Amino acid sequence: EKFMKDTRDLGEVPELELVERMRPGGKWQKTLNPEIRISANLIYASCSTPGSSIVYTEETGPKVHWKLYSKPIPATQRSLRFRSCRLGYLDSEEVLHSV
Repeated sequence: EKFMKDTRDLGEVPELELVERMRPGGKWQKTLNPEIRISANLIYASCSTPGSSIVYTEETGPKVHWKLYSKPIPATQRSLRFRSCRLGYLDSEEVLHSV
């Protein structure tokens, strides 16, 4: 019990209650769109949704390979597509950035 209290473990919470906490009224939350900026010839991406990650690709079309954004990207003459995601949320809209 001490471990569960110390770690705020939710193992004793009924599943339907957990689902309602994650998706009030059965509605999925959506990750906010990533924010893109250029500084010193580098592309910076961020997202205001706590716990979210950002992915990007240079590829076009519906089936692409997304790369995890982990550091600024050199700004070269190309188009990049960005998206924010978080487990348990719907992905954000894609944000196209052309340099």
